[in-house]
Parts: sequence; structure tokens; C-alpha cells
Amino acid sequence: MRRTVFLVFLLVFSFKAFGQQNVVISGKFENIKPGAFLILNRVGYLGLEGIVDSICIHDDGSFLDTVRNVKEGRMTLLSISNETGWQNNQIKGFLFPYYSLYMTGDVQKGLVNTLKYYDCGSIVNNFIIDRERKFPFDDKDFTIIKPLENRQRDYASLNKNINKYSQNFTQAILLFEAEYTDTVTAYFERKRKFAQDTFRGGLDLDGDFSVRYFEALDAVNNQYLEALSLLKYPSQNVLITHQLGLPWSDVNVHFYRQFEPISSNQFDVYLIVDNYRRFFREYVNLLAGDFDEILNTNPQLSSYTKLFGIAQKQYNRVLRDHVLATIIVEKIDDYLKTGENPAELDDLMVKFKELNPNNRILTQVEAYYQTTKEKKVSAINK
Repeated sequence: MRRTVFLVFLLVFSFKAFGQQNVVISGKFENIKPGAFLILNRVGYLGLEGIVDSICIHDDGSFLDTVRNVKEGRMTLLSISNETGWQNNQIKGFLFPYYSLYMTGDVQKGLVNTLKYYDCGSIVNNFIIDRERKFPFDDKDFTIIKPLENRQRDYASLNKNINKYSQNFTQAILLFEAEYTDTVTAYFERKRKFAQDTFRGGLDLDGDFSVRYFEALDAVNNQYLEALSLLKYPSQNVLITHQLGLPWSDVNVHFYRQFEPISSNQFDVYLIVDNYRRFFREYVNLLAGDFDEILNTNPQLSSYTKLFGIAQKQYNRVLRDHVLATIIVEKIDDYLKTGENPAELDDLMVKFKELNPNNRILTQVEAYYQTTKEKKVSAINK
């Protein structure tokens, strides 16, 4: 029922016109290096162009500027231009029409640790940064072996499953299916409860339409992030444990059945949600058998043409166009890297155009396609 409410809410918002609104961004950061800019990257995707704004930060750390053309709520990544560490780069935020945000933080200590928002828009943005500090794991952290980042250690110390094999690495993929599923489910349940406690815990949110809009987006985002964390598990479990010579669990042949219901939730209005888009692209790999193939010592992954055909049959409307375009972009990247099979790329572009896809998506893919062809021709002529 709650998901239905979120869907209706997003549908209503998608028809609400705000026009071109301005957002005021101001604040003061401590220990800033001279010549710094605050970079605001309004995240885009196929069908919606990204927008990057830069705000001059004075040598005393103060800044004030107006971000223009904010027509919808959108996730934003904040970075300090002359800082290279993750503590001051790609910090998640949210911009919405009519916001007026004042920020404080200490660059030396890391904005990811010290950033604080005030004024209009502070409820959502403080929630985002607070949750990033409390819940630092992403789907990639559950499904590959990698060193723990410092920001993840506090949470890992509370989770016996993540610590089962090593206190220094995220090796949850080495767990048996039941343990792994329980670990992921418990993690995302805690994230959901944190959101509910924040947004339903007595805050005076009357009139702040952006909070309800963000809450709807966030609920969808976490639902599909959890699905992505589960989606990649069995194949990587076998692959990694085989390489390490550790005991491995039997891959449950019914494990993937749980994704069939969620894969039928094809709503174009959800395309603004990053993990929603990612899930439907990854799900094509499952349908193609790639997750089974990788269990073999000599995997034969599907061609882009096969992936394209599966997605074309499986999906509809703008979601279909987005997944097909993503597959073509992956083929373009592969062609740039290897130079192999340009005929397949040309054929995919012809098939895509014949479907009369969303015009904005087609325009972006065509531009990338033409740029790629020109680069290749230029490289050959040299």
C-alpha cells in the first residue's frame, strides 16, 4: 500500500510544472584552500542531461551564489574543486525548486564528516548526509571483496556476518545464501527505519512538498538497491570462493525467482531513481544467462545484440528505451576500447531508431555514437 502511495505521489509531481526556478546556495567552510570552487553536479542519465554548476569560494571560506534552471527535484553531488580525497568529493545532496541552502563544514576534517545544512532544504539534505555516515555500504560493498573504508568500520564492527571472515574486508559474499540474504535484508531494514523515524518522527513537514517527494524517491531507490545487492550474489559467491580455495555454498536454483515480481514494476516515472535504472539493466544479464555463465572457468558472455533483443521483449515504453540505450552505450565504450565488431554497433543503432524511441534518449545516444565514430576515424588517419 505504501509503495502505491509513493507511485501516485511521483506521478502527480511529474505533471506539476515549476518552470525555471532559482536556488540560493551560500555558507562558509573552514580550512579551505585558496582558489577553491564548490562544484554542484546535478546528476543526469539517458533522457535527462546532467548539469554542473560551480560556485566561487572566497579565501575566507564564504560563498554565495544562485543556481538557475532548477525545474525538478534532483540528486546532486557536491565536491571541492582543489581537494582530491573522498572526504570532500562526490558528497550526495538534493536540489529542489525554491530551496535556499546555507552550508557549514570543515574541509580539513572532511565535509563528509562535518557538513551541516540550514534553512529551506535542510531537512532532506541533513537526512542524506546523516544517513551516509550511519549506513556507508552500497551494493558493491556486499558483492565484491574490497578493503573497508574508514567510514565503514563502525558499522562493520556491529555486524557479525560481515566480520565473519575478516575484520578488514567486506567479504559478505562468502556467506551461505540464508546468511547473506539475512545480512542484506537487515541492513536495508535499518535504513528504512532510519528514514521513517526521520520523516515520520514528529517533524513539522506541513507545506514542505520536497520532503514527501524525496521520501517517495528514496523508498524506491532503497528497494532496488537492496535488489541489486541480492542480484549479483550467487555467481560471485562461487567465483570468489573458488579462487580463494574456501568452502562455498550451493547456489540456490530458486534464488533468482524473488526478482520476478519486482521486475514487473515498469514505471517510467521511476527512471529518475538511479538504482531503479541499474536494476533493470542488470536484470537483462540474468535473463541472458550471464550470471550462470560466470560460474564456469571459461565464461562466454552474451553479445550486445542478444542483450538488446531480450530487453526489447522484456520492457516497454521509456524504460525499454533507456535500457536499450544503455546497452548501446556499453557497446560504444567496448568499441572505443577494443575496436572490435563495429558492424554490431551500427546494426544496434539501426534497430534502435526503428523502434521510434524517446527523442531525448535517442539524441544523446546518437551524439555519443557520432563522436565515437569520428574519434576512430581520426585515430586511423593519424
